[in-house]
Amino acid sequence: MPCIACNPSDLLAFVAKPILPQRSHVKRSPRLRQTFTLILNQYKAVKLTKWDPQGFDGLEIQDVHKPEIGSAEVLVRVKLRPVNPADISLIQGRMGRPPLPLIPGTEGLGVVEECGPEVKRFQAGQRVVCVPSKAWSALDGSGSWQQVMLVPEANLYPVPDEVVDKVAAQFSVTTLTVYALLEAAAAASEGKWLAQTAGGSFLGRQVISLAKHRGIKVVNLVRRAAQKEELLSLGTDAVVATDGSDGDVTAKILECTGGQGVSAALDCVGGDATRAVTASLLPGGSTIIYGALGGPVLQMNILDVFLGKSLKPFILRQWLSGMDNERREQVLGETMSLLRQGIIEPYTGKVFALEEARAAAAESIREGRGGKVYIASE
Repeated sequence: MPCIACNPSDLLAFVAKPILPQRSHVKRSPRLRQTFTLILNQYKAVKLTKWDPQGFDGLEIQDVHKPEIGSAEVLVRVKLRPVNPADISLIQGRMGRPPLPLIPGTEGLGVVEECGPEVKRFQAGQRVVCVPSKAWSALDGSGSWQQVMLVPEANLYPVPDEVVDKVAAQFSVTTLTVYALLEAAAAASEGKWLAQTAGGSFLGRQVISLAKHRGIKVVNLVRRAAQKEELLSLGTDAVVATDGSDGDVTAKILECTGGQGVSAALDCVGGDATRAVTASLLPGGSTIIYGALGGPVLQMNILDVFLGKSLKPFILRQWLSGMDNERREQVLGETMSLLRQGIIEPYTGKVFALEEARAAAAESIREGRGGKVYIASE
């Protein structure tokens, strides 16, 4: 007898066979086969069923059916997903409110389970990461917080053997975004200054690493003075606390840069933090806005408008969609190489089961939690 507990396909084959010796008058049971087929084609998913701006009561574990695979699509069994700020913003309704129910999850690492007939680049058993674009993202309602996920071939990238799961899982939303942000802030080239808010965040730490590799000097804004020593130990150039301990933030940034100011700024906080870093820009400089952790309002001095300074939005999937395939493959390859070579080393933390999605989401916003929170599944 096959080991039916270990191999679902053997189970299906086994129950389809008659238990009694085969004779012409013994019939197989189509209903039994259909029942087991339904069971084997069911998977678990975390669904957002209602909006909860203050918490995560809208998340529920539900059964979903295996999707039909299109000709150029890949069925991926998702193994690991980071819980990102964008996931929390979506769950709490701060990124607009698309139709419910939906499955959150902006990125993930998994293993190819099945490919459509036109898929050329991937095969079953291969490790891959999901790359968002206009063709696929969590905003479309079918994100990575599910056991299996259907993804267009063009939205997957292979993971080399040297890159472990926890590192690769942060490829898209964090590491690729860091690469893209430094491209968008190109005015801050080698030897020049870049300012960033949320310098102690997971993405902020990776900005520090890549900027250091490229010879760009960084002044980081953090909420608490207690965070300064840790970031300086990572090799960054300057850290300014916004809790009042460093006085006027813009004046402190100018002091850190020797009165030069900064050539570009990255901001994911908003509010007065946007005003402070934009005020420290050289005339004509830009602050790249890629998040709104502090709320929906941005501030900017009127004088800075007349000095030609600007606020520019950044959305990863739009940035990727604006390049041809050759350039896109180059960018993805260079980003993965940063992880493979250890130039960027993601900060990793606790792992929760898929069924613990609410707890994982809550842990991801807990102050002092340590590394990036993950959700895992088989």
